[in-house]
Amino acid sequence: MSLFKKIFALCLVPYAFWLVFDYDFHFIDWLNLFIHEGGHFLCTFFGEWMHVLGGTFAQLAVPLGLAAYFLYRRQKYESAFCGFWFGESMMYMAGYMADAQAQVLPLLGGGEHDWHWMFSQMGVLEHCEDIALFFHVLASIIVLVSVGYMIYNSFKRKASVETAINPLTSIIEEAQKSQTSQNTGAAPDRLNWSVWRQDDNGNVTLLKGGLTKPEALKLMGEYEA
Repeated sequence: MSLFKKIFALCLVPYAFWLVFDYDFHFIDWLNLFIHEGGHFLCTFFGEWMHVLGGTFAQLAVPLGLAAYFLYRRQKYESAFCGFWFGESMMYMAGYMADAQAQVLPLLGGGEHDWHWMFSQMGVLEHCEDIALFFHVLASIIVLVSVGYMIYNSFKRKASVETAINPLTSIIEEAQKSQTSQNTGAAPDRLNWSVWRQDDNGNVTLLKGGLTKPEALKLMGEYEA
């Protein structure tokens, strides 16, 4: 899997530079467009402004929300990829902004041009290309930083681990000290066993402490099942 991550990140480099210097509507924007139209539908009942803005909001919120989700799970590579998608989607938004005055882009199902309406309401329609350029530059920075971090994360050397030492030892010892102070006078055997869970991302969680060995083994079996 790490080899795939390295190859995939490196393959994104020319794609990233194409986005920065020669962006045009392409395959991934069909997904952005689908989310965009879904945003309009979901915001139908929240007033005209939210209905028009809802499409752009949704197409940016989905990749940004996924990036935050993976970051919360400490999956940094996946979070960076969603950040890359967020930047690409912002470029799609910038292209739509730049067309607000000329209105030459074909619109799905016809209808009114979102950014022509919004910029007209804000009185900045004549500055649409300058605003679009700002967001394209911002999106370019996001895309390049994201792909750079993907490469860094996939190639960085993992910290070595001494296999002779249980990485949970210090945590367990602290928990046992706490249990001992709270269970003074309890049978010694009940203070020696705890059941812990360590997920794929290294997060450690105490499931239950203060157990006898049979109780701990039974609980472990239930979770493994």
